[in-house]
Amino acid sequence: MKDRLYRYRGFTEYSVLAFLLDDFFLSVPEKFNDPYDVSFVFNEGVVRDYIESFLDEKTKSTIDILLSSETGFFKSNTKDNFFDFVLSQLMFSVRRGCAIACLSSSMSDEVMWAHYGESGKGFVIEYDYGILTERVDFSKDNVYNNFVETQSIPRLRVPDVTLEEIRKDLDNYGIGDVEYENELNDFTSVVLDMCDFMKFVLTQEESFDFSEFESAKELYKFFLKKAVTHKRNPVGGLKQLRSLYYRKLKKWKYEEEIRVVLPNKMDHGKLGEFDFIKITKVPAKAVYAGEYISSYNLMLLKSLCEEKNIPLFKMVSNYSKNPPVLEAINIEKLILKENLHHS
Repeated sequence: MKDRLYRYRGFTEYSVLAFLLDDFFLSVPEKFNDPYDVSFVFNEGVVRDYIESFLDEKTKSTIDILLSSETGFFKSNTKDNFFDFVLSQLMFSVRRGCAIACLSSSMSDEVMWAHYGESGKGFVIEYDYGILTERVDFSKDNVYNNFVETQSIPRLRVPDVTLEEIRKDLDNYGIGDVEYENELNDFTSVVLDMCDFMKFVLTQEESFDFSEFESAKELYKFFLKKAVTHKRNPVGGLKQLRSLYYRKLKKWKYEEEIRVVLPNKMDHGKLGEFDFIKITKVPAKAVYAGEYISSYNLMLLKSLCEEKNIPLFKMVSNYSKNPPVLEAINIEKLILKENLHHS
């Protein structure tokens, strides 16, 4: 891990304001440009066969009672609907259950500028790894402390989850390098784990208090929490989930990406409730303006950087090299050079 991390930004009111206020935003994977980011594959036939093995008349009746709030979701073809519900909710939990910020180890990659720096019209913010780590750890501590407080409120309390489990779960979040693989994660075992626990609950409903849950989706979240710590998967469900957050297909390897990942649950909000979450007090160490940034936007960045007392650089292509490379030139030196040229 490098001491300096870089974030490519388009020049928008939102990105400039976040820079001005030292706010660091993370977004849910649903908002990413890669539709397969934080995604998985599974063996549909194996999962369908397993669901069918325990969906008898008794469990179908229980499902209909439990999910009556889902507008008759299971009124026809119960096993197909149940299968679709399980998979759609699992994907929802995975792609909205975390929030991610994408950083790079380089501020001079022309492809990154093209894709994420508004084709050279935006800017890159440099962050100090140590400071960012401290703020991420502070946010994780907030999640833990809020959970402790939530557990003391009966109507918000999550059943059968210990503080030790929450601490262990939070260890799977933070700053990490992205690993690039040829294939997506195979989540068949995790899906089977969840179905296995559903089977247990659905066949033991007389000894299980369903009144703890306000809706089918709330019950599902409880299923998922149990599933990822179940014994069927030798790797461990939580490690499987973490591998989704820090893994991409090899076609994205050029990004040299480092990720900040946090659970998408801040304060007392529900898991997956927000499209974005914010870490405060993350100051920029330097700023790099794109080669094709407008003069007005460049002067605005210059003014903000002077106010923050941090250096501003402008990216300039060096055509004396083949292929040309982007180089960062201090804005003061660049202005002085231009003034000398025009004098």
